[in-house]
Amino acid sequence: MDNPLVAPDVLVEKDGERIYVEVETLRNPRKRKDGADNTWVRKWNNQYAFQRQVAVCTLTPKRMQGILRYLKAYFPGVATELTTLAKHPESDLWLERWTWPNEISRRGYAMGY
Repeated sequence: MDNPLVAPDVLVEKDGERIYVEVETLRNPRKRKDGADNTWVRKWNNQYAFQRQVAVCTLTPKRMQGILRYLKAYFPGVATELTTLAKHPESDLWLERWTWPNEISRRGYAMGY
């Protein structure tokens, strides 16, 4: 059984909102494999168990969308990426917010990395 406590990468606090965030810089997400022994999958399960949502920050929009295809199928959460935030510092910190269930989870969609 996984420990429900998470060792997150960063704690973000803004306007009374406090969220632990995973910063994803994985170079080749296709090398991920789902399964009970996969630390990448356990990380998201643990983060959700700890704060009832997942939160991710990536370097680029493309990387964020790739990770969200997996996360949206299983969890509610928030996401951002640094490229857009650097170009538009006035934007909301969270470029995406979603609930669960959602369109992706209802389709039973999961990425086959």
